[in-house]
Amino acid sequence: MNRLIFRGSALLLMTMAMSCASSSGDNSSAMAGKPAPDFSRQTLDSRSIQLSELKGNVVVLDFWATWCTSCRQSLPHLSAVANDPAMAARGLRVIAIDCRESPQTATDYLRTNNLSLPVVSDADGSLEDEYRITILPTTLIIGRDGSIAKVLSTTDPSAFDAALSQIINAPN
Repeated sequence: MNRLIFRGSALLLMTMAMSCASSSGDNSSAMAGKPAPDFSRQTLDSRSIQLSELKGNVVVLDFWATWCTSCRQSLPHLSAVANDPAMAARGLRVIAIDCRESPQTATDYLRTNNLSLPVVSDADGSLEDEYRITILPTTLIIGRDGSIAKVLSTTDPSAFDAALSQIINAPN
C-alpha cells in the first residue's frame, strides 16, 4: 500500500513538473554561448523593443505563461529585479515574453497581480520556437556581447540572482 501511495505521489509530482512544458523544438540550453536571435516587438504597453539595440547591456529574457504555476511563482522576483534602479544603472534590461497567450490575458494577469515589467506577447509562439524553449519558465541571460551567457529553468531566486550577478559583474 505504501508503495502504491509513493508511486501515485511520484506520478503526481512528475505531472506537475511537466505541466509547464511546451511542445516546441530542441532544448534552449544548446543555445548557450551563441548569439541571441534578434527580434523586434511591441511591449504590452506599446513601447518598441529591438533586442540588437540592447547590445552592451545585460538582458534577461524570461519566457512564461499565466497558466504556468512555476512562472507565477517567479514573476514577482523578476518584476522586482526589473524595477531595481541600481541594476538598471549597471546596464540590466529585463524582457518577459508571454508565450502562446493573447496580449489581453497577460495584461490582465499583470494588472491583477500588481506586476510591472516590460512584457512582449509571443501569441504565435515564434520567439518560443526560435529560442528553442521547451519548458516554462525558461530564463535566458544575455551578456553584453549579445551572446546567451546562461539558460535557467528554475524558479529559485537565489540561483537566478547568482547567475545574474556573475554575468553583470563580468569584465566587459
